[in-house]
Amino acid sequence: MISLNAVLFLTVGSGLIIPLLKDNMGHVNSVDNYRGITLIPVAVNLFELVILELRSEYLVFDELQFGFKPSVGCVDASFVLSISVTRV
Repeated sequence: MISLNAVLFLTVGSGLIIPLLKDNMGHVNSVDNYRGITLIPVAVNLFELVILELRSEYLVFDELQFGFKPSVGCVDASFVLSISVTRV
């Protein structure tokens, strides 16, 4: 079990970054037409899921956080931003 833990924590900070084409109709040679995504080891994903399952009640989110929260997304963030801008 010790060697499994050691291997898991060594791989937590590692990943493979690959370029992903944003728009097939855009310029393939343009750097702006790509976004980088990181492929991480499966063991790290499983570890994250286990931790979230076991300790999710201890996680505290700010009310202004819109990413990585259930039932909240870009539409909500855009609404808050537009309201904030119009009130200034």
